[in-house]
Amino acid sequence: MELKGGRRSAAMTDEERSNSPWRTGVCYQRLFSSGPGSELFEVARGLNLEQSRAQDNESQAALQRAVDAFQSKGKDIRSREAERIDEENDFTAPNPWLRRLGSAIHLRDFSGKKDLLRGLIVMEYEVDPDDPDKSDDAQLRFIHIAFDRLVNHAKAVITPDIVSWNALFEVNRKELMKERTKPFHFRFKPETQRRYALVVKQLLAYIVRCMSFENKADRPPFKLSTRQQRAYDATMEHADDLTDAWKENGGDPEAPEIVRLLDLLETAVLELYIYQPFSYDFAC
Repeated sequence: MELKGGRRSAAMTDEERSNSPWRTGVCYQRLFSSGPGSELFEVARGLNLEQSRAQDNESQAALQRAVDAFQSKGKDIRSREAERIDEENDFTAPNPWLRRLGSAIHLRDFSGKKDLLRGLIVMEYEVDPDDPDKSDDAQLRFIHIAFDRLVNHAKAVITPDIVSWNALFEVNRKELMKERTKPFHFRFKPETQRRYALVVKQLLAYIVRCMSFENKADRPPFKLSTRQQRAYDATMEHADDLTDAWKENGGDPEAPEIVRLLDLLETAVLELYIYQPFSYDFAC
């Protein structure tokens, strides 16, 4: 073949390109940096990598938009459910536990006063030294102390040697219409015991703080039964006496008067808590 001199054309013919010993723009990789599997091999031949990267980025962006929309929708639903405290209507299955407690009806008119409701069960005591009668939190502190003593005393006596097996099984019943499976016991982890006790302490705080409202229209509507009212009056009377005795004895927990009043307050707290009538019509 006769070779012609001069500069070669920028455009190569297919024949010339096929005869070239190398190609440009080749993508390659290898499995290992050394050893038998370290040879390079070609990948992605015939693919437009820039277009593929653009499509991947677009797919990732679309997926992220879908995830964000889903999370936003879920957050909106949870927010609307949290704002609404209402009784279940006739077209949805009622919650047996809420019906048993009466929470839906009880808090129906307070769905817009969540801060007020949270403040009724908060475990921080607000006592003004200049005006100690402004709130009942000083008495509430001693009520909670009496409840802790009550729990410790209960742990010592809730055993089959003192309480019958039948009573322990009945106390631990989870559902009214199902057979009992295991007896009640105090072998819980410390954190579980603390959380269980916290629920009762919040209930006691709720009762004391609600009853301290001068205007009943400002608090969630409820009415204590005759027995509950008697137990509440006794609880607050002993808590008032204990608050005064604590100051007179310089905060000495071993003082005989303080020990005596704590025993009385412990019994009153038990009576206040133990009588909580529920409606069992949901199980019928």
